[in-house]
This record gives sequence, structure tokens and C-alpha cells, in this order.
Amino acid sequence: MGGVGIVRTLVAWCPDWPVVAAGFGGEEPVAVVAAGRVVACSAVARDRGVTLGMRRRAAEGRCGDLVVLQRDDAREARAFDPVVAAVARLAPQVEVTRPGLCALATRGPARYHGGEPPLCRAIVEAARGAVSGACDVAEPVVRVGVADGPFAAALAARREVVVPPSGTAEFLAGFPVGVLGRPELADLLVRLGIGTLGAFAALDPATVAARFGPDGALAQRLARGLDDRSLRSRAPPAELVAAVELDPPAERVDIAAFAGRALAEDLMAQLGARGLTCTLLTIEAETEHGECLTRRWRAEDTLGPEAMGERLRWQLEGWLAGTVWVARTEDLPVGMLVRRACHRDPGDAVIAGYEVPFPYAAAKAGARAFPAILPTSPDHPGAPDGQRVLEALRADARPKLMLWADSDPVLPLATGRAFAAALGGELAHVIADAGHFLQEDAGAEIGGLIADWLRSTA
Repeated sequence: MGGVGIVRTLVAWCPDWPVVAAGFGGEEPVAVVAAGRVVACSAVARDRGVTLGMRRRAAEGRCGDLVVLQRDDAREARAFDPVVAAVARLAPQVEVTRPGLCALATRGPARYHGGEPPLCRAIVEAARGAVSGACDVAEPVVRVGVADGPFAAALAARREVVVPPSGTAEFLAGFPVGVLGRPELADLLVRLGIGTLGAFAALDPATVAARFGPDGALAQRLARGLDDRSLRSRAPPAELVAAVELDPPAERVDIAAFAGRALAEDLMAQLGARGLTCTLLTIEAETEHGECLTRRWRAEDTLGPEAMGERLRWQLEGWLAGTVWVARTEDLPVGMLVRRACHRDPGDAVIAGYEVPFPYAAAKAGARAFPAILPTSPDHPGAPDGQRVLEALRADARPKLMLWADSDPVLPLATGRAFAAALGGELAHVIADAGHFLQEDAGAEIGGLIADWLRSTA
């Protein structure tokens, strides 16, 4: 640890997330705009001179074939939720800073995966699979970094490095003061000849506090690698919780979000009475059938009622695009779900075959319920049963053959490797260019592997 209360932190970052969430990779010239200015662009667009903050017309002038998209916050949140879920399967208690960026404390997960570098590899693999499945991007970029505290870890993710414990201050020293996210402070520091975090960190803390105030003092602590914002999971005091039960249950996101805004106002009033602000928010949502989703949202600044309501809407949008949507879609398009989970399109005839057992809506009740009963967190009602099954499989001495796809959007390869390790073994084969339904993407290959294995163990 870099200091008392400082937590080793891993940050996973999907660069240019507004572009990726819209279904575009880095090989196409794309810009996402809001209020007439570029807020994100692809690598190709950057290479052609498009920059953040540029006016739309100027960007189009720099890049004649530029694809221009309007920003869609809800789309970005919906697309990122499967990524968070994939990361959470490997390391619980994931915090979302914003769609495209999440963080977690490494201590427990790193020990399980055999160290921080293996954990990073597993997170990258899982996140890339989830991005590919959610956004239909062939080779998405996911960058991961580890350092002491969330601030340094986010910068480590940009460079894809694991900063050694207690080496964070040295790592940060060369970054420009602009990375502190405080434009006015950075501008003043530069005019004073203090252009790097190292130079800022070297100043006397008492002088900094007197000259720049409490926020300047906090910024200097970040520059010194003393980011002690906690990523540990602690339940808030009961009096700092705002909750509501909707009767009847809300059928639409906008209704739930409206109720959430009132909760946010209530919570802010409680915080204000104590002279506090909010930088970390936990939102729990539960359906009338008992399905529950919890997300932790960290603010780069502070969270007010509007920002809290926005994160609730993002969370619900993402959730309803997945498990809850499946559960509530009476006439579930089973064939569509199968097709989306395959790496190669199996064709209409095969998809029609999957639809045969579900000739009418009532026949799809089991398919609708299935995703919600799969344990996705330690506190899921089915988690104890899953743990007992795992222990039984681990104790079973009979030969086992494990095959896993390299591009499974539901259970990424990292999940397969973690599962094999939990059983005390390893994956025998990784099937290339295959998705969740191995039998469709690589039927002949896995059939041959199974037959060879059966002969060898007979």
C-alpha cells in the first residue's frame, strides 16, 4: 500500500466510448458531438486532425468523410452495463465513474487470480468480449492500469501499466497538471511555472492550502500519490439512505427516474444537514419479482440531485436492455438471442430450429426466467447453491474436459479460465472464432475433440 487508507486500485478504460457504444471501431472516421462541439472521436478521425472541443463544421472541414453522431448518454450507459457485469464476475464491487470507465480494489481479486498482472489480463479479456458483444465491434480496445488510488490508476490505464506499490508519486511526477481535471487551477499553476504534477507535489502543503484553498490541497494530495478515496465496500449509515417502493411497480424507466430524482433531493438534504457532499453513490433497484441490480457510481467531482438521477436512469436503461428485458418480454425472440450469441450467423434455417420448442408465448416462460436465476454476485439468492456445485465438481476425481470459446459474449474466456482454475485445472482447448453456442460456431471441431477425449479416457 502507498500509505494509510490508500487502496490499490485497478481501472478499466474503454477509449472513445461514445464512439464505440454507437457501434464504430477505431478504423472509421467518426465524431460524436454535443451542443455543436466534438466530445469524442475515433482514432482515424484524430489522425486526420479532429480534436475534442472542435466545432462540428471545423471537424467536417478537417475530415471530409467524417461520420457525425449526436451524443446519446442512454446508449452509452446501456452498452457499458454488460461490460461492468463482465468485470464484476471476476471482481465484485466494481465502481463506475462514467460509461466507459470503471474501477475496483485489487486486493482480493489479485490474490485469487495470482497477482495484479494476471488480474489485468483477465479483466481486459472479459471486458473486450463484453464490448464486442454489446457494441458489435470486432476488436475493441480496453486498457487497464493499477496504482495506489483511483486517480493514479486511471492514468496508469492510459499507459497500460501496473505501477509498483509506493511507486505512484514517481509515476505521476511527469504528467502535466492538466490531468488533475481542474482547468482554472492548472492554468494558474502553469502561469506560475509549475507545469507538472511532480513540481506541484514538491511545494509545501501548508503553503498550497493557504494559496489555493481546500480543493488545491486535495489536488496536491492527488499529485503526491496520496489518493485515499476508499474503494472498500462499506454500507452507509442507515440515516444516509433514501428509498422508495413504487406501488404499482414502474413499467417505464422515466417513471422510475422521476421517483429517483425525489430520492436524490432527499439524500442531498440529509448530506447538506451534515455539511457533506456526495462523491460515491450506490444505487440498488429491485423488480416486483425480486431481481436486484446494484451499481456503485464514483464522481470525478461531486454528485448533485441531477447527476444522481442521471446515473439512476443510465443504470435502469442498461439493466432493462438485458436481464429484465428478457424477463418481461412475453413473446421472447429466442432465435434472435441465439443468433446474437453466436460468433458466426448460423443461418435462418438453424434459427428456425431453435424456435420450434417455443411455438407460443407461454412456452417461453422458462427461457424468460433463466437469466435471472444465474448467480452474478456473492449475495445472489442462487450463489450458495452455485458454490456447493463448484465444491462438488472440485472434489470429483473423474476426468473432465473443458472447452471454451474465445469470443463468448455471455461467458467470456476469462470466466472459463477462472472456472477451470477454481476446479484445480485448466482449459483443455480454446475454440477460436466461436461464441456462446459452440455447437453452432464450431460443431465439427468440438465433436472431434470430444470423441478423441472419450477414446483417450476409455
